[in-house]
Amino acid sequence: MKLKLALCLISVIFSVIVPGQCRGVNGGMSCAVCTVLVGVAMQVAEIYEESLVNATERLCNYLPKIAQEDCLQLVTKIDLIAQDLSHTITPDIFCLVYGTCTVDAGQPLCHLFPLPFLENEALPTINKLKTSSFHIEIDVCELPVIDDICRILNNSYNSLDAASDFDSDGFSTISPARGADWKGKDCMDNDPDAHPGRTPYDFDLVYDSNCNGIWGVDNVTKEPWEDVLCTESNPKGIIYIGDSIGAHFHMPQVWINPVQFDWPSLNASNVILDELDWPQFGFATGYKRITPNILIKGPTDSLYMRLRKRNRCNHRDYQNLSQNGASSYDGVVHARAVSRNQSTDNPAVVVYAMQGNDVCNNLKDTLKHMTSPSVFRENVMQALQVLDSKLPKNSHVVLVGLVDADFIYEAMAERLHPIGVLHKNVRYKDMYEWFICMQIGPCNGWLNPDEFTRKITSERADELTDVLKDIAKKERFQYFDLHFIKNPINAVMARNKINVPDLLEAVDSLHPNQNAQPILAKEVWSSFLNDLPERVLGPVNKNNELIEALFGNQGGH
Repeated sequence: MKLKLALCLISVIFSVIVPGQCRGVNGGMSCAVCTVLVGVAMQVAEIYEESLVNATERLCNYLPKIAQEDCLQLVTKIDLIAQDLSHTITPDIFCLVYGTCTVDAGQPLCHLFPLPFLENEALPTINKLKTSSFHIEIDVCELPVIDDICRILNNSYNSLDAASDFDSDGFSTISPARGADWKGKDCMDNDPDAHPGRTPYDFDLVYDSNCNGIWGVDNVTKEPWEDVLCTESNPKGIIYIGDSIGAHFHMPQVWINPVQFDWPSLNASNVILDELDWPQFGFATGYKRITPNILIKGPTDSLYMRLRKRNRCNHRDYQNLSQNGASSYDGVVHARAVSRNQSTDNPAVVVYAMQGNDVCNNLKDTLKHMTSPSVFRENVMQALQVLDSKLPKNSHVVLVGLVDADFIYEAMAERLHPIGVLHKNVRYKDMYEWFICMQIGPCNGWLNPDEFTRKITSERADELTDVLKDIAKKERFQYFDLHFIKNPINAVMARNKINVPDLLEAVDSLHPNQNAQPILAKEVWSSFLNDLPERVLGPVNKNNELIEALFGNQGGH
């Protein structure tokens, strides 16, 4: 009965997986998503057996309208054959029988959960199940939602442009889909000359051309408020170019942990539109406070909010051009995506922080596929040359050293993974070995039981950091000054009182979690203040209190 109900739920979720997306081997990312979803579904069925049929129907109703009818039909189809299932079915075996997971020629059998029989019995048992009445062909390629998640996990969301930008100035009035969650909100989306970060048009006498909420004139002196409050403060924005760390990748634990699993969390279109990233809460450009919800919890602080506090004329002047999976090879594309006009916009502080993907990959021969120091230097220099053609005079570019994530394995390996908490049968080390076997992991170099592999990954990261230091020391550009700061994650993790698991994402254990965001913001800001010239951030605006008194929250975000 439990399996019958579980399969109803499994089929609903599993039916939206796209098997054609094949990062890795043995079915790749599609197999991985199947295994995780089936694993969660079976355990949820076990916990909430009596209400699962109704819950399954509710799950269908959370899907887009075009998917609901097919979803309900699929539930009926699976329900008819579920009674034939053996108790030996585990998530890995189910996905192998279903055909989404395979055992490719020359590859071992990969499994996340413990096998229900000896490994040498696995393939004969799977083949037998495939010929039973259990095995049916169902089209799993048509329904949306998880399709999008698979694409995100395969890093196939490539655009850095806002989905909605009517005047094509690089800024949007909506929040997700590379809108205001990523760049300051546009205040006039029908005028390309009005956007965050520009120098005020005619001192913003009549309207707010730079979207910082400051415009009009002093009724007594007749002087423009922009001139009175902002001109001498040298306004500037912050632009962050990075990877998933800068984007603040976060997979909600309630989607993975069967004990915490919650139905409403599945209705999360904005999460998907933001590519499973949460930049609006991140240490780079976060600006929102987190209201009580089940998807993400914790405090918010950011470099942008600190720069805004230093000078409220910088309101809304932020851009986050981070992307999951980005490396130095993507630097030129990210630099070209900067929305800055050299003649009409304010200077900017650009943080270039590709922190790990030049040494992280999903391949077994991981060292062979790491970026070499010479290629890394060439990639970074090309990105800097593009920035020199886009940034206004008196800008600054700050190069951030790569992370050394060797601390993760020892801190996390023996801990239970959220998907294994119910039966205490999946630890992080099991997930890491599954990643390596499937060749789908985010970082085979550091999430690896082999100490030597972790060591050489750290050595390459150090070599690439030395390249950044050398570039900052020797290279000069026309429109910006170049600087270097140490990696903030390593600075934070080096402290004796830090408990590493408290600051890492529970699902992947690789990314800093929400609790880590304010700590990272503070660390980077401290490096700005202590290691860089004062001109990088500009002076504290003496008019900040007056700006708040006159213009309140300056139109918000």
